[in-house]
Amino acid sequence: MKFILEKSKYLALVGVIALLFAAVAAFAWGALKTVSVISLVFTSMGMDSSITVGFIKIVDSFLIATALLIFTVSLYE
Repeated sequence: MKFILEKSKYLALVGVIALLFAAVAAFAWGALKTVSVISLVFTSMGMDSSITVGFIKIVDSFLIATALLIFTVSLYE
C-alpha cells in the first residue's frame, strides 16, 4: 500500500501537463483574436462598432489563459 501511495504523486503530473497545454492553447487563442481585432481596427479605421466587443473578448480570453496557468502552477506546487 505504501508503494502505491508513493507512486501516486506522479499521477498529478498528468493534470499539470494537460492544464499547461490548455493554458498555452488559450494564450495562442488570445493572440489570434488580438491580431484579428487589430486588423479590424486598421481596415475600418476605428469606425466599426464591434471593435469594443472584440477588445473585451481579448481581455476575457487572456484572463482564462492566466487562470489556467495559475491552476497549473498551483497544482504542480
